[in-house]
Amino acid sequence: MSPRLPQYAAALLEPLQFSGQSSGLANRLSESEWKSLLSFCDRAQLTLTFGHFAGPFLPDWVSTRIAGNLRNNAERHRKWETAAFEIAGCLEARGIDFVLLKGPAHSPDFTPDPLLRAHGDIDLWCLPEAINSAAEVLSGLGYQPFAESKGRHLPPFLRPSEWTWRGNYFAPDLPLPVDMHYALWDRDLERIDGPCESEFWQRRRCISMRGHRVPTLCPADTLPFA
Repeated sequence: MSPRLPQYAAALLEPLQFSGQSSGLANRLSESEWKSLLSFCDRAQLTLTFGHFAGPFLPDWVSTRIAGNLRNNAERHRKWETAAFEIAGCLEARGIDFVLLKGPAHSPDFTPDPLLRAHGDIDLWCLPEAINSAAEVLSGLGYQPFAESKGRHLPPFLRPSEWTWRGNYFAPDLPLPVDMHYALWDRDLERIDGPCESEFWQRRRCISMRGHRVPTLCPADTLPFA
């Protein structure tokens, strides 16, 4: 028997095609299918984007749930910015150049509103010769390595806490790991050659985040990295 796309998955994909058209799939979902859709969206970081584009088709209880997720993500975004600015300021004080790789670095070119993307971590890129100094900066701010590295970056850094997972992908108190990259690609891991990274570094630009100038990749380089 050929595999069949679940109805809830088809209802998810419909508004994400940006056509503005709907065949009414969302209106035919049962409550259990809505719960399956939301569970998948949470894991795939699609909940907020789906809610933004599918708003007119959502049952009231789904709209209420996603509105709560959006409020919690806004609080987490504020904490993300505070942590990112603190790290950036300390790197600059040590004369360590860096690039912000994700989050608000993708807005507005690839994300109309950074609050529609759930923040998982803070991704920064430093040149290999500066990466150990950058790690010292994180250590000085109380961050500690907490997991194995899979290539491209040092082991993720995290401030110690008593936090425990409660199944809420949008909890404002979710820890904020820091991934300190020394490379953008790992051919052995990803099975593909990346473009010349030194050229990416030379094409850096700065964006404004709440009055702070933050280095990022240029739009043309953000797309292949993403």
